[in-house]
Amino acid sequence: MVRRSEVSAVACCSQLRLSWPFPDPLPDVFFASCRLDARQWGPHAAECAGIAEDAALLASVPKRRAEYLAGRLCARHALHALMPERPASVDIGRHPDGGPVWPDGVVGAITHAGCWAAAIVGPAERWWGMGVDVETLFSVALAEELAPFILTPRELALLPFCRQPLEMTLCFSLKESVMKSFLPRIGGALEFRDVEVTDLSPGRARLRVTDERVCGWGASSVEAMWFEWGESVFTLCAIPR
Repeated sequence: MVRRSEVSAVACCSQLRLSWPFPDPLPDVFFASCRLDARQWGPHAAECAGIAEDAALLASVPKRRAEYLAGRLCARHALHALMPERPASVDIGRHPDGGPVWPDGVVGAITHAGCWAAAIVGPAERWWGMGVDVETLFSVALAEELAPFILTPRELALLPFCRQPLEMTLCFSLKESVMKSFLPRIGGALEFRDVEVTDLSPGRARLRVTDERVCGWGASSVEAMWFEWGESVFTLCAIPR
């Protein structure tokens, strides 16, 4: 349930909801999202919502602070669904690398772009890692510009349609989700070309991670899901134990 104080006090974050829009359910995994309008952000928004802002964030522009707030509200909402015995106002810290600090026994991810923010959480005893990403649909020009930096030669050969705006947005976002799912465990970030899309179908995708830090323990092939909503694309990757 959305707390009434969150809805009334945080004008920049609306339609906070707990739902599952992806094609296949994942056991004990919760996804929360909200609409984001940074123009409605106010300097006391985080305080009204009971969200602690990192000291470094206080000097950021309003858009960045609104995104942080929206992402944390989604994360808190999803976390309370996973762990209803914990206070709904539990704080989700910020790691020095910018990522969220989850309570013990939890894995998850936060994302925001354009007019959306979202978060996903699940139990660490069941899931090794997970990532979620939202992107605003790329323009034709941006898709062409990013393709050489995001796609591998193998992808360009096997998936020639990837230069199209929707497919290029999907490849970018899918790789973001996969990279987030591995980040906490391998001691460093992956690069876009360390992850290859090997199959792309409605709502689902398969990717291969070529980085030796991942290949060493046999988790180089991963599955992901996606959906399109208006001008936005959402992707998700969860690595089971």
